[in-house]
Amino acid sequence: MRKKAATISNLLIIILEAISFVYLIWRDGFTTDMLVYYTRLSNLLALIAGILVLIYIFRNKESSFLPKWLMMFRYIVTIMLSITFIISLFVLSRYVGLYKVMISEHLKFHHTLCPLISAISFICFEKGERLSLKDNFLSTLPTLIYGITMLILNAAYVLRGPYPFLLVYEQSVPTTIMWIIGIYFGTFLIGSMLRFLNVVIRPPGRG
Repeated sequence: MRKKAATISNLLIIILEAISFVYLIWRDGFTTDMLVYYTRLSNLLALIAGILVLIYIFRNKESSFLPKWLMMFRYIVTIMLSITFIISLFVLSRYVGLYKVMISEHLKFHHTLCPLISAISFICFEKGERLSLKDNFLSTLPTLIYGITMLILNAAYVLRGPYPFLLVYEQSVPTTIMWIIGIYFGTFLIGSMLRFLNVVIRPPGRG
């Protein structure tokens, strides 16, 4: 049952992500925005993770117990998608409206459906070697690296944004620092919650 649910949820993620990226490429062409936007980066990684999970499940029909490297990858992706969902819902919606951010066009997939499906699948259906506190800290690195890189590029006038809290010249230094601290600890807390729920809701097993 758990294996079937994991298969269905990851297949659904792959389909929704494929639709979203095909639409984006058709609308905008293949641009560097795929890597500039945290949303698109996290969803691109979700597409890759979903494919890897399905390949592993189909090649290991006797068990749905994921190897540590794949469990860690899904963990990082789910954290990044959760951050995308939370930032979109509580921050970006204040600038452009809730409907546009959470429901319109491809954003209903990138900001809402894929993050929710990923979180449910990771918590309830995808099990492997128990993740540790060290893994929790390591899982924050991709988001931290992205944030610092984008801040440096904004400070060097290479980029503007792409998110309001990255506009270093349009906000005070203390505000920028608070955003960095807040997002880092938010990432850690989200990771802690996902790690806890993954173990508590259904303890690891090889069936």
